[in-house]
Amino acid sequence: MSRRTIDDLGTEVEAGVRGDRAGLVVLISVVALAIVASSLWMEGRVAERLQITEGEWGFDARALPSWIPPSFEGALASIERVPEDVPLRSANWRRRVAIALKANPWVESVQSVDRNEGGVTFSARILRPVVAVRASGGFLLLDSTARVIDTALGRDLDPAWQIPVYLPQRSDIPLLESGTLLTASEFDECLAIVMELWNVRIPERYPGQLPSLESYSDGRSPGLLWRFHTLHGVHLYWGRSPSSKQVSLQSAHQKIRNLEEVLERGDSIRGAGGISLYHDEPTVVGKE
Repeated sequence: MSRRTIDDLGTEVEAGVRGDRAGLVVLISVVALAIVASSLWMEGRVAERLQITEGEWGFDARALPSWIPPSFEGALASIERVPEDVPLRSANWRRRVAIALKANPWVESVQSVDRNEGGVTFSARILRPVVAVRASGGFLLLDSTARVIDTALGRDLDPAWQIPVYLPQRSDIPLLESGTLLTASEFDECLAIVMELWNVRIPERYPGQLPSLESYSDGRSPGLLWRFHTLHGVHLYWGRSPSSKQVSLQSAHQKIRNLEEVLERGDSIRGAGGISLYHDEPTVVGKE
């Protein structure tokens, strides 16, 4: 599957290491967020402090992007161990730091590993999940290619992620390892719809308004149909995915326009039951 990307703000985490008698300190500096074209990565520099006490590194969660919940304990934890795992007096310390960072499933790329008067610094780009898939015991956090970045445990997904949850047809999907690619056609169709949302930043502009989506069959035509669940208990019927082999009744562009119009109405849609997005304008149809 080819990578789908969007323009997005990114978070470039810059950390520094210095040595003294009290131990090692990793420093992070703050700058403004910048727009990065054709990427789904969060880029910008975040300023906080990482400190080592009695030989163990402590990671300040505020150094991470705001969309990562402070309580999240995934593969990101290994990033904090990079400074202590790499001997900084080694002749190839810079390459070893970069390799250690790239080994983390959240790190897409490493921009720099440098040494200055304050010590050693590095910056890396962090992937942002675009959708979460409900699985046994938690959720699979997927990137835009349907690859698993990490897993989030628990019955409910923390709203801080600001991503929709896909409720798959199977209820027994296991918590898969980072790097696993979901190849079933339903995930390809799901990502095609989700990326239409991200192309116009709907998850950021209307946080929490579309908590989940699911696929279903109407029993009359082949292929999958799709609908969103809203906070108000209203089903928004998308119809066929842009990647479906079946003919869609309306373009994805028009569906997005209809979706934006419905979301702008807020509480006024409460009690509508169901609204079709695949007509020329949003149409109340009841629940299918």
